[in-house]
Amino acid sequence: MASPESFLLDISKTLIGTFVGAGLAFFVNWTFRQSQKEEEQIKAGYVAMVILGRMITAFISYKEGITKARESVLNDSPDAPFYLQIRYTVFDFDEALALDIPSITFLFDSKNVNLINHLLMAQDAYRNIVHLHKHHTVSMEQFREKIAEFTDAQRKTVNIKNVQEHLPRHLTSQMEELNKSLIAALTNDEVKLIEAVKALKAALNRKFSNRVNIGLSTALGISFTPNNEP
Repeated sequence: MASPESFLLDISKTLIGTFVGAGLAFFVNWTFRQSQKEEEQIKAGYVAMVILGRMITAFISYKEGITKARESVLNDSPDAPFYLQIRYTVFDFDEALALDIPSITFLFDSKNVNLINHLLMAQDAYRNIVHLHKHHTVSMEQFREKIAEFTDAQRKTVNIKNVQEHLPRHLTSQMEELNKSLIAALTNDEVKLIEAVKALKAALNRKFSNRVNIGLSTALGISFTPNNEP
């Protein structure tokens, strides 16, 4: 018959084994959940980068189209008034494109105090250019109807003098303000999108010890000038 000491030792071994096993299972489960959470956070970060990349791609493509069209107008008519310098432009912006800010709140800490500002400014810059384009398109349709009245049917050219003399002042003023707003946005807001990408990428690198240290050009296939490479 086992002695009381031996019996207590067996019970102790059983209890210790139970606790160690439970603790190990808890630790393994906790480690798995943490790893899964981290992977989900990295994925959310990459999704945000992809969305910013799509915004930048659309912004740059639109800017290039507007710039080239304006240059063409000025080459043909160097004295064209500002309200005639941007033509009717067809461009398919994704109006639903938006950052899912709540999904990346894990990045908003004392080390990334400016990240939220960069992201919100980038999103506002994209929404602004989409709004301006829509407004310009509607106004330009009205404008073209008026211009058609002064177009040479044979040569398909516009008599700028007649346009200036006969177009309603409120319409030319409206187009001038729209064109100025478009040029200002295209000139000043591209940097907001690029700075947002840089800030997001830096925050992800700090959070995950450079596990996501990859240039956006490589990740998304976007071409940047050397000075703008995030």
